[in-house]
Amino acid sequence: MALDGTTETLRGAARADRSSLQDALDGIRDDLGFDTASLFVSAPAGWRLLERRGPTQPWHVVLDPSALEGTPETAEYTDARTIPGVGPRLAELGCASVATLPLPYGGRLLLDSSTSGSVGGWVERARPYLQLTSLMSGPQWVCNGSSTRARA
Repeated sequence: MALDGTTETLRGAARADRSSLQDALDGIRDDLGFDTASLFVSAPAGWRLLERRGPTQPWHVVLDPSALEGTPETAEYTDARTIPGVGPRLAELGCASVATLPLPYGGRLLLDSSTSGSVGGWVERARPYLQLTSLMSGPQWVCNGSSTRARA
């Protein structure tokens, strides 16, 4: 069953693509020391959860990219209580740390954990990679995005 409650059947290439996505999310989550990785895409009705890897937690009912509006697109909160607005609520529900990374075409990757983040500083180290991804995705992607256009 799909996350949205519908029945879905994945075949062939679609199943392989989903497996690759799940493997990538597992790798990022594990490498950075979080419990759960959640991939969101922008939809007309708001944010839509495309894939979640790791345990579903009580705070997931309030944690989506809209909860982080007004905060940097790329951010690491080793103490979830420091997130403006929603931080105390997340901590009350058991969330200890959160990170967010932008994805091309307006997507967001949220990482969260019931323990305080221990890796620290990885967002700053990832900025050059994010900038390269932004340049390769074109000027429509916002993450210190490129405003350079091809000139004749």
